[in-house]
Amino acid sequence: MSDRKWRALTLGDVATLEYGAALPATIRFGDEFPVFGSNGEVGRHSAALIKGPGIIVGRKGTVGALAWSRHDFWPIDTAYYVKVARNFDLRWFYWALSQLGLRRLDSSTGVPGLNRNDVYRLAFKVPPIIEQRQIAAILDVLEEQIASSSLVVQKLQDLHKGLLMSFFEGDSVRNSCRWIPLGDLVDRNRPIVYGILMPGEHFPNGVPVVKVKDMKTGSISPDGLLLTSPSIDREYRRSRLQAGDVLLSIRGTVGRVCIVGPQLNGANITQDTARISLPNSLQRFAAHYLTSPDAQRFIDSETVGLAVRGINLRDVRRIQIPILPKGQAEMVVDALDASRFALNCEEARLSKLTQLMESLARDLLSGRVRVPEQAAS
Repeated sequence: MSDRKWRALTLGDVATLEYGAALPATIRFGDEFPVFGSNGEVGRHSAALIKGPGIIVGRKGTVGALAWSRHDFWPIDTAYYVKVARNFDLRWFYWALSQLGLRRLDSSTGVPGLNRNDVYRLAFKVPPIIEQRQIAAILDVLEEQIASSSLVVQKLQDLHKGLLMSFFEGDSVRNSCRWIPLGDLVDRNRPIVYGILMPGEHFPNGVPVVKVKDMKTGSISPDGLLLTSPSIDREYRRSRLQAGDVLLSIRGTVGRVCIVGPQLNGANITQDTARISLPNSLQRFAAHYLTSPDAQRFIDSETVGLAVRGINLRDVRRIQIPILPKGQAEMVVDALDASRFALNCEEARLSKLTQLMESLARDLLSGRVRVPEQAAS
């Protein structure tokens, strides 16, 4: 059986952080080689200072931030580049550095700075070179999948925004429909209200309370909802939820929108959210419109405050909702539902990949999970 023992070393045993060299933007020309500062690539230049591939570490400003260059590169004087002993895989070393918490080593009380001696004292475990390469290959595959998924998410976000703009903006749209204030459309028996001021501590078997942080990508995450006491819920019975209610965040992070699902029938909300009760035929349509650039511009224009920003209910009631012919409205809702569903699915995939990367990187780089010996040989 081969020797697969890991060694306990300090970073200073195997690597050094070297200073970059000043290269002001005014004297850079050409675009052949990347130029790196403390927060990643900051430009291009016709010449390189260091032969790639290489690792760049933020020294001033964005302390401890890591960047990777596949090609020859120029690190400027706000960054270090890394020199590693020959019997180490450079890509594995990049991943190992990502787990050492370099961002916490700010040694300055003014402008943040990274002291090399602090880095050199960091301890870490080092596997044999073959296992280093295998670990790096696994993490690289996951990184590529995350990058690919991130690109798909961005494209789907752009598509969805484009659909919202095509359906709700432009003179042809504005002239072809009626515009009615949101407050005139709600159920008069369930007016637009905000929720509980102080929901209290988590109360076992209590009433679920939706907070702004629970409102994500058009829906509500039911996991980890705060449960308030029945007595507090009774005090705020006015803001209890029914399936199909539209929620709009009105304080702190303003402008998030979602629809209440049947599993949260009878739940409640906090003071940071407005409940909007609409006829069934308008619920999904209005929810989509409230996320449109047109509606979000109005919401932003009426949002005030410095420490905590918010929009009051009077202005929420003033939001103009377009009323389209029934067939046209259904077409708009179906298209936007499909677009949002595709976006939600890809965002969920990206979230799972990111979580997998974080947990697997911790386990593989600490040795808690080992690469099978036949795979590492």
